[in-house]
Amino acid sequence: MNINKYMPSLGFVLLFTTLVFSVIFVQWAFSPLDYEKEMIYERNGHLMFKKKQFNEAVKFFIKSAEISQSQGDKARRYRYVGISLLAMKNKSDAIKYFRLSLKHNPNEEYSTIQLKKLENKKVPTKMDDALELEQIGHRLFQEKKFADAKNYFARSAELSVSMKDKGKRYRYVAVCYMGLDNKHEAIKYFKLSLKYNPNDDVSKTQLTKLEIVK
Repeated sequence: MNINKYMPSLGFVLLFTTLVFSVIFVQWAFSPLDYEKEMIYERNGHLMFKKKQFNEAVKFFIKSAEISQSQGDKARRYRYVGISLLAMKNKSDAIKYFRLSLKHNPNEEYSTIQLKKLENKKVPTKMDDALELEQIGHRLFQEKKFADAKNYFARSAELSVSMKDKGKRYRYVAVCYMGLDNKHEAIKYFKLSLKYNPNDDVSKTQLTKLEIVK
């Protein structure tokens, strides 16, 4: 019995192998990497949060955190979950996620502050939150972590009760953008600073310099 006639030819095997690897390559090439997925989920979470669709924001932030490779990223994204849950007045789950944030990064300051307040059953005021966020922003700025610092200053400005404080904190955001060499955004935030505090001499001076260079 000649078994060779029942065996596939070498050409057929090579063709089949090529097709299999082609399909695998196409799936790999056109599927986003995990890091890209993390960023997409996080961006969608921020978008939902801005729209006050907090339940959807929670889902996106959790997805982003679950596939994060970095412990710092996991901590930050679980912190966002906690903040979103607080916006929904769900304190018990907010505590859970602030703790999860600290599990991945024990130095996560905002999670520490919020967890302490929630566990002490102290109702935080906007003024308290704004000041604490500003302080974290200053520490990050001193460490030259301008991208992180600007986020804290921006959130601090949003929570500010006083127009003067809003102006000052938006000026800090602008300075962070200068540190990031992003003149366009720096100009935008110096102008926003002056909108809330037209007498802010530092913003006036910096804005004049930037617009001359531009």
